[in-house]
Amino acid sequence: YTHMPGQWAAFAPLWHFNPGHALFDGLYPIFVSMMLWGLQDAQFTFYLLCGGCSEAIVEKQLPGSYATREKIYAKFAGLGSLRSGDAPPIGLMDDVVFGIGNNGQKTDH
Repeated sequence: YTHMPGQWAAFAPLWHFNPGHALFDGLYPIFVSMMLWGLQDAQFTFYLLCGGCSEAIVEKQLPGSYATREKIYAKFAGLGSLRSGDAPPIGLMDDVVFGIGNNGQKTDH
């Protein structure tokens, strides 16, 4: 396995080529989950649960739109972001918050 140190926040961004969806359907709910666990001031890495994270047709019409929003996610998190499709096959995270709102979960390694 590959050790993935630090605090992580895992979520599946919806239509994040669009700035409104990226911020309010993706970033806001996972931040609320972080707050529920008292981690709103922590630096962390976003783990984007979306495989390739881009749809070819959208990327063709709006080149770079996914990557631009992912840079915003990385800046907000403080420690960057990682697409699940780019992650090691078996990764062991120290701490991870996943899910949104009252359905959020936290696990500590």
